[in-house]
Amino acid sequence: ADKALRNREFDRKVFTELQQQQLDLAPYLPKVTAPTLLLWGEHDQVLDPSAIPVFQRHLTASKTTVSVMPQVGHLPMLEQPAETAKRHLMFLGSVN
Repeated sequence: ADKALRNREFDRKVFTELQQQQLDLAPYLPKVTAPTLLLWGEHDQVLDPSAIPVFQRHLTASKTTVSVMPQVGHLPMLEQPAETAKRHLMFLGSVN
């Protein structure tokens, strides 16, 4: 928490710059060959869940699993860490 407070201005600047950029990931996604977990918060206001089908359409070289967490925003690992860990472990167990 102390580190986050110390870095908050820098983090805010980075976040603002990222929001202003329009990075097109579509050309890069077909290059992903590893099994992929798309873990999304239902109420994500940074990357809207409506982007999930776009990711799925372009992740053609990998096995893709989608998991949407209800009542969660952009940071599921902070908002619901136990449930997030559970979903990661389930995914990892499914690819072994």
